[in-house]
Amino acid sequence: MKKFKKYSKLMELSPITQEDIDEFNQDGGIMFDGDSARYTIKIGTTRPRIGDMIARNPQNHNQQWLVYEREFNTLEEI
Repeated sequence: MKKFKKYSKLMELSPITQEDIDEFNQDGGIMFDGDSARYTIKIGTTRPRIGDMIARNPQNHNQQWLVYEREFNTLEEI
């Protein structure tokens, strides 16, 4: 289970790991446990890299997306 930290009222973030990258390369997505099931984040043609983050909606953990490292560097943890 990924560990998320709150960065705004709109999102919590967890770092991309080598395991996430390996999973993406094998399956074309990153699996995560939602509130009641297991889901895959489909990123499209963009490959996640170390330094990128997975964001999720604090009110709905089933809504998750990729945040690039350059975008993450502009955010502050609250």
